[in-house]
Amino acid sequence: MRNADRGWYASSDHYKISTLFIFGEFLAIVRSIERELGYLPHESTNRGKSFNAKVYGPFRAMTSFAYFRTVAADADDIGASGVPRLMLTAIGEKMLTEQGRVREFTDFATLFSNDPRFRKWFDDLDKFLLEATTINELSWDRLIALGANLRLLVTFLDPKSKLLDQRDVANLDLIKNQQVRSALNAEIAEQ
Repeated sequence: MRNADRGWYASSDHYKISTLFIFGEFLAIVRSIERELGYLPHESTNRGKSFNAKVYGPFRAMTSFAYFRTVAADADDIGASGVPRLMLTAIGEKMLTEQGRVREFTDFATLFSNDPRFRKWFDDLDKFLLEATTINELSWDRLIALGANLRLLVTFLDPKSKLLDQRDVANLDLIKNQQVRSALNAEIAEQ
């Protein structure tokens, strides 16, 4: 976020493909979880409820109006600033092989470069990332909320920092809309 002004996403094919792959990888993992655990009563315990909230937090940031309820902006503009939820599901599905494993980067890069139908699934995500880093303040705020939610998910999954060093939620000071910042801060305080 702090290097967005360098334009790496817009100007570097490698940076763009790598970023889309990482998003796709996350979406594939979530899709796998949905397939495996989707019908279990995982919300019947406090830990299960917390897991569910953390896994779907990034989706809330990218797709819903949750952080924008009090923002003085047109509802159509708020809606257009995100990514349609089912497109994220579709990306997750396309990122899984027939054996149910997440695609490797080389497989993804080859498909993305050579298969227009495969690449088409990523159009909304690509547009979101490009606009967030260049022209759209609402998308920018969504991207920061997404990062915050991903940090909360990592902390939840690895509370003792066995796999990753714990890092605080970052970039909240870069949020453009005070109402979004307040909503996100309130949510983080509840964790």
